[in-house]
Amino acid sequence: MPRISPTLKKTKENLRAAGVSLRSFSKISGMPLSTLSDIFNGKFGLRPEKEEKLLALSIRALEMTEGLRPLTFLSGTKPLAALILSDKSPEEVRQLVNHIFKQ
Repeated sequence: MPRISPTLKKTKENLRAAGVSLRSFSKISGMPLSTLSDIFNGKFGLRPEKEEKLLALSIRALEMTEGLRPLTFLSGTKPLAALILSDKSPEEVRQLVNHIFKQ
């Protein structure tokens, strides 16, 4: 049975918890969907630096989607990618969401 590294396993868990599809993560990370699929299915591995980059992106995705709750992204990947790749902190996003719902 194919195995994936603990780093990739955590990345996959983060994406699942964030509700981010592999297709969306492919666009966000700039890695082809087929490559990500093969990596997460244990067909081949990545250099540790690449795995760490994917993990960092997945953590950021999870933090941002948690900061946005109860809002979600229904309109595609671009808005989520823009938020993940922005310099906004999860706390700033949460404050904005709280502000919206308090008015």
